[in-house]
Amino acid sequence: MAYPLSRPGQLATDARALFYKKWLGEVLKAYEQATVFKSLIRNKSITSGKSGSFPIIGDAPDPKIFVPGVDELTSQVIGNDEVIINIDGLIVGNVMVYELDEWMSEYDVRSPYNQKLAYQMAVTTDRAIAAEITKNALNGSNRVNLASQKAKVALASAEELVDAIFAAAEKLDDNKVMGMERYLAVSPTVFYKLFKYLSAIDKDYGGQGSIATGTILELAGFKIVKTNTLSPLLNIPDTGSVTFGVDLSGDGGQKHQITVAESATGSAGILGLAFVEDAAAMLTLKDLTPEINYIPEKLSNLIVVKMAAGFGALRKEASVIIADSAATISAVV
Repeated sequence: MAYPLSRPGQLATDARALFYKKWLGEVLKAYEQATVFKSLIRNKSITSGKSGSFPIIGDAPDPKIFVPGVDELTSQVIGNDEVIINIDGLIVGNVMVYELDEWMSEYDVRSPYNQKLAYQMAVTTDRAIAAEITKNALNGSNRVNLASQKAKVALASAEELVDAIFAAAEKLDDNKVMGMERYLAVSPTVFYKLFKYLSAIDKDYGGQGSIATGTILELAGFKIVKTNTLSPLLNIPDTGSVTFGVDLSGDGGQKHQITVAESATGSAGILGLAFVEDAAAMLTLKDLTPEINYIPEKLSNLIVVKMAAGFGALRKEASVIIADSAATISAVV
C-alpha cells in the first residue's frame, strides 16, 4: 500500500529543491556577513566574457569669462579613461566528507561545512581587495608615515596614529577626492589603540563613538572599519618580509599581492588603509554558488563553494597607505 509523503524539501517534482536553496541562503549569508571590503568598493557583474570595463572620468576644464562680441564658444573636453579588469578564473573551496562519518555524526555536517567554506571565500575576497587598494595607493605615491619609526605597533602612540589619519585625509583632499564616503580600514590592534585614545571618540573633540559599544564611528571624515584581514601587515620582523594577499594566477589570473619588508630594526608595518570606493573594483561572472555531489568511487560527498571573479585597482588618487617609515612596500607582479 502506498502512503502519501510530506517532503520538507519538495518543490514541484523535485523532492530536494528547497534543501539546496537552504544551503545557498546559508552560504550567501555567511559570505556577505564575513566580507568587509566588498561593499566598500566598485562592483560590476557580467553574464559572459572574460573582462569588464570600469570608466574613469577626468576633471572638467577651467571655466572662463565670456566677452560678448569678441569670444566664441569652442568645445572643451572632459578626458575619459577606463580600467579593464579580467576574471581571474574559477575560485573554489571544497571539502570531501566520507559518508559513514556523516551518518555517525551527531550534528548536521553539511550546513556548517558550507558556512566555513563561504567564510574562507570571504577572507580570500577581502585579501584580494585590500591588496589592490594598497597597490592603488602605491601607483599614486600616496603614503603617510608615522612621525617616527617604530619597531612594533605597541610602541606607536595613539596620538601619532591620529595625526597620520588626519594627514591621510589631507592627502585625499589634495588629490581632489571629494563627494564620496571615506573609509579607514584598520586591524583590531590599531582600532583598540585608537579607541583608548579618548580624544578620538570624545564629542568635545569632534569625534563620534561610544565607550559602551566599543565603536569609533568616524574620525577625520573616515568611517572606521575594523578587520582582521590587515593583521598580517603589522609588526614586520628584523630583515624580514610579509607577502600579503592572494595568488589567483594559476589559470591565467593575477597575483593580488603586496610585499612589506623591513631591512634593519623591525617595523610596525602598514597600520591602515584610507580609501574611497573608486580605489578598487570587483568583477563577478558567477556569484558565489554551493554544490554537493556524491562521489561513488570515494563513498563520499564533495562539498564545493565556488565563484568566478576578478579584482583590480582603479583611480590611483583614491587611496592612501598609513605606514611606518621603515616599511618597504611593493606590489607583487
